[in-house]
Amino acid sequence: MNNIKTWKEGEFLAQKYLKSIGYEIVETNSKLAGAEVDIVAKISSKLAVKNLKKQVEEGTLQKDAYENLKKNIRDTYVFVEVKARESDEFGLPEEAVTMAKQQHIKRFAISYIKKHNLENYDVQFDVVSVLNGKIEHIENAF
Repeated sequence: MNNIKTWKEGEFLAQKYLKSIGYEIVETNSKLAGAEVDIVAKISSKLAVKNLKKQVEEGTLQKDAYENLKKNIRDTYVFVEVKARESDEFGLPEEAVTMAKQQHIKRFAISYIKKHNLENYDVQFDVVSVLNGKIEHIENAF
């Protein structure tokens, strides 16, 4: 498979996966202020509360911590970098999200937030790694 086909397939799989876990895809391959991001998504506060509740049920979050956290939950805009490869011969896909790439994405996010008046929303940076069709989702990657 060539690089463009691998990249397109990776982005397709990433979007499908993110939708399956409740993310709303807002934009893809968006460019702004000389920067670009693969996916802009949104996590509703309802989904975030549901995920916290699940953590309480699993025993990974204390009930009192849940009560405190849920008071402050807002919708979250997620800026997602997708990296796809057919093999790990040159390293894992997520290793290609260098510090320089992270700064690039952050610059995009700042411009995007200002342009769309999203200052009152939470922000998260995720990486979706696709290696030979297998997805790894790294939430709050940086």
